[in-house]
Amino acid sequence: MCVSVLKLIIISLDSSGFEHVFVGETKSGTEIIGFHNWVQFYLQEKNQHLDYKGYKAREHDLPEQDDHVLNLHFSWNGVVMPVGSAFIGTSPEFEMAVFTIVFLMNTERSTTVVVNTDQCQMELVVIRHGRSLGTAYCCSAATADMSGSTLMWIHHFIHF
Repeated sequence: MCVSVLKLIIISLDSSGFEHVFVGETKSGTEIIGFHNWVQFYLQEKNQHLDYKGYKAREHDLPEQDDHVLNLHFSWNGVVMPVGSAFIGTSPEFEMAVFTIVFLMNTERSTTVVVNTDQCQMELVVIRHGRSLGTAYCCSAATADMSGSTLMWIHHFIHF
């Protein structure tokens, strides 16, 4: 049952939410969309398909040791991504789990949740495409627009 629900939510479309979030896509060959996974980022850079151009700072000049969300600037196969966000150092399983929890919270087209843990505060955004995941991404709550956000404490579920 659980696997069939995940397939319906994450992998049911021609261009799936999984592909969009974890692999990345280009729109008309001129715009990067998705690409919110640090493992894919690492693999693409290692194979010289990605050119890391830096990070976008939030409150500090440099990322801190326990930062788990970074806003990155890069080009992928020659297409520039002005800014994209990703968890850093988390497992794909964690990301799938937390985005699935947010997806299942309600049936609205877009759900934004502020998550507070001992280590950080972040904003998770999940956008539906019908009954499936369209996109899901994280961003630092310090730079996020909190208006209209659903405040939620998922402290017991998330441990980095």
